[in-house]
Amino acid sequence: MGLKPVTVSQLNSYIKRILQTDPILGNVSVRGEVSNLKFHGSGHVYFSLKDEKSRINCF
Repeated sequence: MGLKPVTVSQLNSYIKRILQTDPILGNVSVRGEVSNLKFHGSGHVYFSLKDEKSRINCF
């Protein structure tokens, strides 16, 4: 039996609840190097935040 798909709103609410209630993630600061910085015509900014071992895509 496969997993039941969730809506975008359900997933967003779940992630928000986790971030707000987790003692570490609820108040986190992240240090890293900005890379792949791109300014989109719509005004959005896209980039990656990385260190020597990992990368987080921010878009």
